[in-house]
Amino acid sequence: MKKSDINIVKKREMINKECFYDSNIDNTYYSLDINEKNQLYSFNIDNKDLGKILLKLKGQIEMTLGYDKLKDSCDATKEELDQIVNYHVKNHEKCSTCDLKFDHCYKCVFDYETPLEKYLFREYKKRNIDDRDFKEDLEKIKDAHENFESCQGYCKFQNENCYDCILTCQSPLEQIFYLEALKRGLGSKIKLQMIITKEGKIYDDIDKVNKNNILTIPDFYLDKEDQKLCLYTDGFTYHERTEKQAIRDRNIDRELQKMGFEVMRYTTKEVRNNIEDIISSII
Repeated sequence: MKKSDINIVKKREMINKECFYDSNIDNTYYSLDINEKNQLYSFNIDNKDLGKILLKLKGQIEMTLGYDKLKDSCDATKEELDQIVNYHVKNHEKCSTCDLKFDHCYKCVFDYETPLEKYLFREYKKRNIDDRDFKEDLEKIKDAHENFESCQGYCKFQNENCYDCILTCQSPLEQIFYLEALKRGLGSKIKLQMIITKEGKIYDDIDKVNKNNILTIPDFYLDKEDQKLCLYTDGFTYHERTEKQAIRDRNIDRELQKMGFEVMRYTTKEVRNNIEDIISSII
């Protein structure tokens, strides 16, 4: 689809019947031409009103683009504001849905250079992270992009879900599971490393919980309308675990089921060979 095209065109209304322009007698005016979906819309502007109308348009445009909000949130020059707004326009799809827009735009645009750095900065702000090493996390993600099989070639979730995929997932099996869940549209529903207490309460931050009261931290948690699913990618069957591990897991599963949770555990073979069927069964 052709993008909209907007132009202000200087025109003259010919008074001279000989059909040539005479600046002394011809009227100069301007036309605001908007070509939208192959349809041309023209609005004539009288020469004497041009300045007033352009100033009004400028004010409306700056308000729409967020100049006023940016001025309130950061101490920036007009040139810097222009650069931020230009970045918003070029990255409209990402910036228009960013919860941090205006409050943290200055640092995002000027303090971080690469798309990955900007992404990780935004994740830190969204999650209120202040106890991690930014450079260390950045290097971990870079290393994953270069070496993880799932990151080779094109990944449409790159610089979108890397924090959870690389920094939160604790094993390659979890990453396989998480990526398939993303592909199947569960990105906003499936939660990683949620804490479930002995009373059945659910938390997303371990610092909010008395550690002695934690029952389990499933690899993934999915809250559906009629199901509360605790998903584990342990990599072992009950028979492959030690007796102590097996007893512990059975007890956890029993307690979860008493509180209305459903428990699903998957082996390495199941995750590697049947991940599509696994995700289909929980959608």
